[in-house]
Amino acid sequence: VETHAFELSLALSRRGHKVTVLTTTQTGHRKGVRWVGAVKVYYVEVVSLASNTSFPTFTLSYVHLTRILQKEGVQVIHGHASTSVLALECLFQGRLKGVGGVLTDHSLFPIGDIATENLSAAQSVVTYGIHRIGVSSVTCANLLIRCPWHPPALTSRCGNALPPISLPVPPKSSASGPRLLVLSRL
Repeated sequence: VETHAFELSLALSRRGHKVTVLTTTQTGHRKGVRWVGAVKVYYVEVVSLASNTSFPTFTLSYVHLTRILQKEGVQVIHGHASTSVLALECLFQGRLKGVGGVLTDHSLFPIGDIATENLSAAQSVVTYGIHRIGVSSVTCANLLIRCPWHPPALTSRCGNALPPISLPVPPKSSASGPRLLVLSRL
């Protein structure tokens, strides 16, 4: 996720957009503001519960976000991952302040358990009326199932894989050992 946000930020800044990133940091780590190329990064300190997650309060980021929205002249908030407390809080508060929003999601959740139902309800309220992007057809369908009252026209898919036809044909190998296919997150 961090690499995706970083690369997207750099690509947008190269196209002439002013990009500001708001991210969290744990106690004792990086704080304040830092420039990464042409991208300004704000670090907000949060208390981590477990596995770098924080409890959603919908007030955690209010003061920081209000200051940043005014200072930076933000017009669109792009949240990444429906499980990000900071992304959901910023999208919600941005919408209350009239700032546009987009949520990119790559998560596939089961449907039917209580934890997922609670997350889906929170995501439905926060993202209602903003554009959502699923990174695959399956993720897009999952978003529509989990948030049935969200307008389908505001949910789209961006492909996260190359079609096999676009991959180069590897040269014949003389190796007699096993041929490996590595499947991993990029």
